[in-house]
Amino acid sequence: SWWASFERFGDVCRVDPCGRVVIPGSLSSSHFLFGCLHGLHVGATVELGPVANAEGAAAAVYVVPTMLAASDGANTPGQDPGYIFCAGARLDTAVVAATRERFPASHLVEYYGASELSFVAIRRHGDASPPGSVGGAFPGVEIRILDENHQPVAQGETGEIVVRSD
Repeated sequence: SWWASFERFGDVCRVDPCGRVVIPGSLSSSHFLFGCLHGLHVGATVELGPVANAEGAAAAVYVVPTMLAASDGANTPGQDPGYIFCAGARLDTAVVAATRERFPASHLVEYYGASELSFVAIRRHGDASPPGSVGGAFPGVEIRILDENHQPVAQGETGEIVVRSD
């Protein structure tokens, strides 16, 4: 499923294959492992270790919300990563605002997924996604809300979320 996601992810977010992808977390986490493999897939140089140790602007950085919330607010002009990919929990609106202020030239991308499903939903901050959401369905993913008889519910009604992906 990740292999299929690499191609579709590239349609949504173009990571510079000549750039660097920084992975500041353990590869035992699926988010960081995905970031590492995605970086290698596009041909980028992958750096494992804290973002603070990276020199120069990165093509992409993979983080979790707590990393963004704990950042000290310092930034070197011209060092904004091309993309900041965040997963693990929905981003708080204050963290989004602080991140966009700190890295105005970066594309902040939040996504929701699971190891067994890959991507489910994706949001590029600044798009038309509703506030408080993690965006819309990732390309190629079907999301439906069904009742107890497995029939689609009317908009605004409660049901079970059903997802189909590669």
